Amino acid sequence: MKCSSLAHAKLIHQQLLVQGLYSDFTTCLVCAYLTHDAPSYSISILERLTPFISVLFCWNTLIRRTLRLGFYREVLSLFRRMLSLCCVPNHYTFPFVLKACGVLPSFRSGSVVHGVISTVGLDSNVFVCNVLVVMYPRCGELDDARQVFEEMRDRGICDIVS
Repeated sequence: MKCSSLAHAKLIHQQLLVQGLYSDFTTCLVCAYLTHDAPSYSISILERLTPFISVLFCWNTLIRRTLRLGFYREVLSLFRRMLSLCCVPNHYTFPFVLKACGVLPSFRSGSVVHGVISTVGLDSNVFVCNVLVVMYPRCGELDDARQVFEEMRDRGICDIVS
């Protein structure tokens, strides 16, 4: 679905609702609203959906977009909202969120995100761990960065970037 404007996206959204096809095109609608710089419409749709892989893709896209625009606190807010809707983050979600923690810098938020990483079982993912190793020093916590690095090495998931 390609929309030439925000008004066009809204019109298509309306027609999908009227014709009962809304659920078949929700991720397309989310992306169309993001394309036309209307994240509030995207969030409104995402809040009504049952979590599944394409919904997670949309959340990740929204979080990445917000990070690129430099709205770091909003990234954390979106992440919290995603979690509150029982949408489980994946290894693509965490680098965006941890980058926001490091740029702010917010050690408290970063350590909470680290806890979520452990809870969802991604504390052995090399990409996620690399971002943790970068985030902690940006927050002034070199000891925590070293600990994550050492745990990576002990588990054999350390790479040259770390």
